[in-house]
Amino acid sequence: LQPLAGPAKPAPTQKEAVFLNSVDMSPKGHGSASGGPILQDGDAPRSYPINLNNEIEESNRLQFKYSILLNEDVENLEDTRLLAAVDEWYGVRYHYGGTSKTGVDCSGFTSNIYQAVYGITLSRISKDQYRDARHVPMEDLKEGDLVFFHIRSKRISHVGIYLANKYFVHASTSNGVIISNLNEEYWSKYYAGCGRILRG
Repeated sequence: LQPLAGPAKPAPTQKEAVFLNSVDMSPKGHGSASGGPILQDGDAPRSYPINLNNEIEESNRLQFKYSILLNEDVENLEDTRLLAAVDEWYGVRYHYGGTSKTGVDCSGFTSNIYQAVYGITLSRISKDQYRDARHVPMEDLKEGDLVFFHIRSKRISHVGIYLANKYFVHASTSNGVIISNLNEEYWSKYYAGCGRILRG
């Protein structure tokens, strides 16, 4: 005898897609105690901890920030350690002969950045940094290259660090550590050249 068949099981149905609302994806997201956001799936709130590497998160934040400031595509800003150092020094006041965050001059600034980011000790004076650099044409400038100026002088008297899209960061006598553009009339007038320090 064949066993009696039980009640037919309903055919499995595909689970409906559930959309996640109110997910906080800010860099310092507010969500569960474990650091991840609370995702509402229609039944009950559950915690999904996100273990993001803080360094990667900070790098992404800096790339987005400076892509806006420099009007440059995010993917073209590859030197995130340089961006982090620039961010740390941005706004420090100018002080002739200064080498610290209480006050810094142009070559003191470039020296500090190169030591912190690349582990390279630059000469202390801008004209010596110009002498030590391998000169490159402006169209070949890369992140971290040095840009030089002779302001109301035949000799090199000012230096900055190239970022992207003709923008460079430097310690300005009037505004402290600031970002300027090589196409600005003042800087194009006094532009003397650019150079690259072998960074390994």
